[in-house]
Amino acid sequence: MLAAALRRCTAAAAARGFLHPVSAPSPAAAVQSIRCYSHGSHETDEEFDARWVTYFNKPDIDAWELRKGPHKEIYPYVIQELRPTLNELGISTPEELGLDK
Repeated sequence: MLAAALRRCTAAAAARGFLHPVSAPSPAAAVQSIRCYSHGSHETDEEFDARWVTYFNKPDIDAWELRKGPHKEIYPYVIQELRPTLNELGISTPEELGLDK
């Protein structure tokens, strides 16, 4: 069952161009290739932690911004990853419905 899931995941990733063509990759190698693929600049754990500690320690942060946290930065990525499914199901995003204004 796990092997079948890994084969489906590998095939889907290969179809999207996430995997480099290699001869018969093992399922573990395919998963590792998918997980390590990144489009952005690499940020170390220390830089990531420092950025968010600085953000949450701002003296002028209000309650709403404190609750909101990193959602503004994460939302575009979530939409990007969900876009194929949203299109397939015919679901509009809040922006497409004009609810973000």
